Amino acid sequence: MTRRQAVLDVTGSHSDIVFLPLPTDDPTQRRPDISLAGEVLGWHAEVALRKGLELTAAWFAGTGERPPVAATTVPA
Repeated sequence: MTRRQAVLDVTGSHSDIVFLPLPTDDPTQRRPDISLAGEVLGWHAEVALRKGLELTAAWFAGTGERPPVAATTVPA
């Protein structure tokens, strides 16, 4: 399942996925390097994609609690 399909599944949306040209000033890469957080703070992501999407969708819908500051490990 792709990320976009996972978002549609979690939100229950039946929206079409439309690809449009990027604006000229839009960054072409959106994968920040978070290795410094791991090196300096010992931090690393611990929430699986699907669980993170579920928490985020619930928070935006106003039906869920805020995601916890320290998440527990969830298998991918």
